[in-house]
Amino acid sequence: MLLRMADFNPAFVARPSTQNEGDFYCSALDESDLTLTGRANSPSFAAGTEYVTSTASVYATRSDSNASWSRGTSKAGEQCLRLGLRRELQGTVVRLASFGRIAFPKRGARSVAYRALATVQGVRVYVDLVAMQVGRAQAGVVYVSALTPAPQGELRRLTNLVATRAAKAMAAG
Repeated sequence: MLLRMADFNPAFVARPSTQNEGDFYCSALDESDLTLTGRANSPSFAAGTEYVTSTASVYATRSDSNASWSRGTSKAGEQCLRLGLRRELQGTVVRLASFGRIAFPKRGARSVAYRALATVQGVRVYVDLVAMQVGRAQAGVVYVSALTPAPQGELRRLTNLVATRAAKAMAAG
């Protein structure tokens, strides 16, 4: 399901993923009652002022995946995400200016897109996150770009690749 080096032009380089789950807890996002059977992160792909990564999670049942999706995309879930992002940035030179949903083409059975706008010493940094659900799986693409938002054609292409791979993986298993 995840993005691969072959998905990018030669200007991009792959680096091992630095994503971690952190110690942030929010009751609206609690999944202790759900069964997660797999989770993976792609490497980070970077070129100039752009950075892209992807993630995938597979739940034991569609019901568990639906419950996770409902929690994460609820008003309370989105507030938790916003607070978690602010907490992650505390003590850094990065300042979160805004976070909210943006319009984006549907991917998978369900999808949602968010944009965070941050500033680093006066420079705008855009963080676009597109999450999708395909059967028991959930996948996401994060595209970070300084100065201007992610190229929408490229973000659409990459999220389509992930959604297509997720559909194939879920059909096979």
